[in-house]
Amino acid sequence: MEHTKWYGKTQSSGQGLVYDDETGQSIAVAYNPDDAERIAKDHNAAPDLLEALQALAAICEDEDRFPLHTETAALAIAKATQ
Repeated sequence: MEHTKWYGKTQSSGQGLVYDDETGQSIAVAYNPDDAERIAKDHNAAPDLLEALQALAAICEDEDRFPLHTETAALAIAKATQ
């Protein structure tokens, strides 16, 4: 899945707009402009967070540690990669 950068900016209406930097496509409108920036930052961080979770889950599974957390991580990874 291609992951492009999103950015949030305040519109003249005072609302926030989330847009795709590569295509210029509007992704979302937020009534609070701070939320637009937060949505964009979360989207941009998601691939790194997923990679870190996958690495940590693999270590825990290999060492047979924290089985409940490993199962929870596996469920989250499945949701993120569907």
